[in-house]
Amino acid sequence: MSALVDALFGGVDKGFSKEVTKKKNYLAAATHDNEGSQILLLRAIEAFCEKSGPEVVKEVALVLKTLYDEDVLEEEYIVQWFNEGSASGSKNSQIWKNVKPFVAWLQSAESESE
Repeated sequence: MSALVDALFGGVDKGFSKEVTKKKNYLAAATHDNEGSQILLLRAIEAFCEKSGPEVVKEVALVLKTLYDEDVLEEEYIVQWFNEGSASGSKNSQIWKNVKPFVAWLQSAESESE
């Protein structure tokens, strides 16, 4: 999955979320009918952000919201990925700080619908 994300978005800096919107069908095809692949996609996006510039990291929450709105990623997997923490275990990284409000919004929307 990391190779797919790197191939689709390598060289992208500013405008990461717009590129994701353009290429969401590739990501949807890669995660179709395979629940575990959503976690792999989230980890691949995380890894891509870690090795990319700060402009990409700034847009990570918008990228996740786009993929959520387009039904590429499901709420439960986004929350699970966030709760498990990054593969490197550094919840203090800017990626997690940027994603936290989106995850909080997902969780509050979930609790309101129950």
